[in-house]
Amino acid sequence: MPTTFLVDCLNSPTDYELEKEIDDNYMYILPVITGIATREEVELATAHELSLFFFMALEKIKLMRGGL
Repeated sequence: MPTTFLVDCLNSPTDYELEKEIDDNYMYILPVITGIATREEVELATAHELSLFFFMALEKIKLMRGGL
């Protein structure tokens, strides 16, 4: 039985739930958003590699603040 738009809206996550999910996964999301690593690379990375990706992403953001 197909669901209606209204039912989908009632079951969609709240802003708080979305923010919490992003906060909980920030170390995984940031390298992908900044283009440092692909989602697949992040999923397969060791803890050390993930830390490197994350800090490279932070450095890229710092460098780009004056660029764009």
